Amino acid sequence: MQATKYMYRNLIIIVLFISAGSIIVNAQSTCDGKQIFTAAACSGDAVSPDEKALFDLVANYRASKNLPAAKISLSLSKLANRHLIDIKVNLKAFTHSWSNCPYDIKDEKTWPCIIDAPKRMNSGYNGQGYETIYVTTELKANVNLVIEAWKKSTLHNSIMTNQGMFKDMAWDEIGVAIDGNYAALWFGTPKKAGGMGSNGAGIGVTYEQVVSGLTGLLAIKQQSSTAESISWQGISPDKKIRMDISGTTKDISEAKMSVTARVETDGTLSAQSINVFSTLLRNTFPDWAGRDVWLQKVVKIVASDHTASRTSVIGKNFIEISYGAGDTIQLLIIPQSAKRAIQF
Repeated sequence: MQATKYMYRNLIIIVLFISAGSIIVNAQSTCDGKQIFTAAACSGDAVSPDEKALFDLVANYRASKNLPAAKISLSLSKLANRHLIDIKVNLKAFTHSWSNCPYDIKDEKTWPCIIDAPKRMNSGYNGQGYETIYVTTELKANVNLVIEAWKKSTLHNSIMTNQGMFKDMAWDEIGVAIDGNYAALWFGTPKKAGGMGSNGAGIGVTYEQVVSGLTGLLAIKQQSSTAESISWQGISPDKKIRMDISGTTKDISEAKMSVTARVETDGTLSAQSINVFSTLLRNTFPDWAGRDVWLQKVVKIVASDHTASRTSVIGKNFIEISYGAGDTIQLLIIPQSAKRAIQF
């Protein structure tokens, strides 16, 4: 009899009543690294009071911008929780990769690892998903600090408030998860995103203008050129700086650009490296008034915190700076027309 009572007690479905409605929480268990991809329920899948509080902050922020309401999603919240478990248990790194689906911003073939994760993970949500994540050195993420950090980030803020490349996307559901010092939001859109920002005049400069002034710092060569595509590469004499540009011959606004610079022994970038970064940004975005202030600030942040990265959205392009392999700092310029999974 006692054993029977124990069995039934563990099959109880707990119902939490919240102001926005009721959320059903299924019996959950702690899942190991492999179970997160197959288990029907893992600890943390349900929406906790803290997670509901974070969702409410996001919903209220959107309402203050007169944006359409999006409902809290049990399916996307489950997906968010599974990714945080994957990050902490399997990957042990702050990343948008999944342990069964590596993501690389430079390889568009891997972008579906994020965008199509709702379907791939059988979350129950049938549209596409876009993720934003947060981590703190404190033991527990504070929901008020989380949303304030996202508000201050151009790209985080644009995804929360449907700006920039997200202007024409409809967030119908939002998933939320908090696991210790990590937090995540997944924004769901029922329609498949097309080429984002592909229409328009682009950045209004030529390939030659982009590399102007860099030939004295880098040995620049046109690596290849066909009727459809073109690529350039530049390397400094000491091989500490490398620049790569590739895109279509028709429109440089479709080009992907990167500069990778090795940090000095004191952990900072040399004046020459900063000059290359600054020159490329000035050539590419001549009307960006605050570029040098942003560059200096972000390089300092990334040099002191190797897990940090910062992204700015200028026109129809992303500019991202992050710490890379081999003690390097990388500057990426990626067009919005390249379908991209959003990450933070």
